[in-house]
Amino acid sequence: MRHRKGGWRRAGRRLGSALLLALLLLGAGCGQGVGVGSGTGAGTGPAPGGASQGAPPSRKGPAPEGEPALAVYFVHGSGGGRQRPVLAPVRRPLPEGVRPDDVHARLRAAMEALLSGPTEEERRAGWASALPRGTRLLGVEVARPVAVLDFSGELEQAGGTLAVGTLLDQIALTAASVQGVKGVELRVEGARVGSEEHPFTGEGFLFRRLLPPLDSELVRGLAPEEALDLWIAAIPDREAMWRLMGPGLRARYGKPAAVDVTAWAEGLGSYRGYTAEAGRPVGGDAKTGEGQRAEVRLQGTFQLEGMTENVVYTARMVREGGIWRFDGGQKAE
Repeated sequence: MRHRKGGWRRAGRRLGSALLLALLLLGAGCGQGVGVGSGTGAGTGPAPGGASQGAPPSRKGPAPEGEPALAVYFVHGSGGGRQRPVLAPVRRPLPEGVRPDDVHARLRAAMEALLSGPTEEERRAGWASALPRGTRLLGVEVARPVAVLDFSGELEQAGGTLAVGTLLDQIALTAASVQGVKGVELRVEGARVGSEEHPFTGEGFLFRRLLPPLDSELVRGLAPEEALDLWIAAIPDREAMWRLMGPGLRARYGKPAAVDVTAWAEGLGSYRGYTAEAGRPVGGDAKTGEGQRAEVRLQGTFQLEGMTENVVYTARMVREGGIWRFDGGQKAE
């Protein structure tokens, strides 16, 4: 997750998102996003399984339903009374030669599509992007569930906390729509950004890892194994971990401040490049899925405290409040 020095979330509520959208559209007409005043991060629209309602076709035409496609998030709507712009996915067909199961290639293609921005037809229909013109993708690394994305220096030319928050959410949501990726470590010209040493842009954004907004439709649509990816990517962000915990873990800790983030970071939070397989959900409400439970079996080879270890971990997941949450687990002896 992210924050800005000086309480940027509070400041952002004073700026209507309609102004941001108008300025983004003005910039989009010139092929770039622009920054405005102070603001909050962006909201989200429809889930990434298909084009949002009323969405125009993509540059090469939308992928037919049922065929593999990329979900690329752009601004589409002011958010009304929510005081934040709406982000929604536009479908892009997989480039020729990219296999649906190639996570690295899919993520690179999704980021390139994001940097290309909305098509002319999409701009006329009201779509926009906060990413600055001329930004280039310099590198992509993936080790489930985290990706390292390296961009050129133009990415930090965005100004205004609302615009910067929007572009970070565009990156996080677009990346998280690729199965096997749920968190992003952001670099600019090879240097990690979002740290105290290198805050992101002049707006001073601080973050360890970008996550999709936890109230987004994308998160609500995650399967149990993808929700486990999100939990692992969230470690050691105590706030995000608490919001993604099931009732059993919340009862164990009692309050967010009691969560031992160091222990989680040295354990499950260090797992990378694993496979995860979910069992059939059981129990719960047959119509809404609320209260359902499922086990996810995670397996892989990990570097833990300088030692290579083969690990099998069984995670308990519970569906609560419309999303799958992590409710504890255990490592096989």
